[in-house]
Amino acid sequence: EGEEGGLFSDSLGEEQKEFFGKRAMQNLEDYFECLDIMSDMQYDSTLRDQAKAIALEMFYDQKKALGMFSLAGDTPSGRTRTTVSNLVVSSSPEALNDSTYAGKISFDMQTNDREGRREQIDFTVRKTRKNFGSEERLVWETYLEFR
Repeated sequence: EGEEGGLFSDSLGEEQKEFFGKRAMQNLEDYFECLDIMSDMQYDSTLRDQAKAIALEMFYDQKKALGMFSLAGDTPSGRTRTTVSNLVVSSSPEALNDSTYAGKISFDMQTNDREGRREQIDFTVRKTRKNFGSEERLVWETYLEFR
């Protein structure tokens, strides 16, 4: 079954779980890139606002994510540089119900000059309504989750 079949399927098979786990890892890397842009005053406010909007879209609970963003810019320089590496799906997505699967990503994270540490974040794969032209369909979407 191809990628399209995985996006529109009723449930996720092993191949789709692997696909969405990889997508979640990419979302996590993109999220940290957005945080770097958001906290760098060398960029104009429009670009920083765009980075914030993109980062928010990666989370199912956007209000909770917005609260977490305020913790990101707490460095003396006002600029956060975060490096993530050694990303791995530490818990493959498992069904919570007919429309939600949950998994975990483990990764190494270093922020500015602080010592690096191993971290973990949850992700979900959820059925979400999307418009394709005049047609509305249920598709699987990957979201990062703060717990």
